[in-house]
Amino acid sequence: MEYTQEEVGQLLKKKLGIDFGLITAFEPLERGKSGRISRLKNRWNKNAHSYWEKELEIRRALSESHLYSSAFVVDVTERDAQGLPLRFVFIGAGWGHGVGLCQIGAAVMGEKKVILSTRFWLTTIQEPNKNASTHKQHKGAGEALQQVLPHPLQ
Repeated sequence: MEYTQEEVGQLLKKKLGIDFGLITAFEPLERGKSGRISRLKNRWNKNAHSYWEKELEIRRALSESHLYSSAFVVDVTERDAQGLPLRFVFIGAGWGHGVGLCQIGAAVMGEKKVILSTRFWLTTIQEPNKNASTHKQHKGAGEALQQVLPHPLQ
């Protein structure tokens, strides 16, 4: 994601109801074991600052809907003559909170219709055979799973 100074200011005002003025930096203060930011410092106007203490709050504040993950870095790619950032680039990795399948990540993947292909890559979607019973459609599924699982099904 990429935001100009004006865009990030408008976004934060819309999402948080606060006019931060000119943003000077986003500084991760704490990351979890998976690299996700759990505490973020927002610097603005002449070294004033605020903190975001929750990963979900960070993800919601920095996107129109929500960031896919708080595993990101912020790069300033353009500055004015006084050194004020003019363009912020958020470079991210992953989906969700890094532990299992995150509800927000699942919701976004569902909207994009990629949840099965990204989480269950051995799955294919087919139109059901209307003449076959459910039992007949799934016959052999156990044998197929036993071939890819490290231990036999009980």
